[in-house]
Amino acid sequence: MSYTLRATTSGKQHALALPKKFVDEHPEFADGRFSAHVVAPGHVLISTKLQLRSPRRMIP
Repeated sequence: MSYTLRATTSGKQHALALPKKFVDEHPEFADGRFSAHVVAPGHVLISTKLQLRSPRRMIP
């Protein structure tokens, strides 16, 4: 799926605004810290810096 982001500012920082639908479908991007890697001119890969928790054990 493709989403349209828009360039904005937050204080004196440049930012990209994510549409609500994107955050609803991908809640891991709702809050936290992220890394961005330029993979080609005009293309960027954004990843969360979440520390993934190990899955809970199921109790029989």
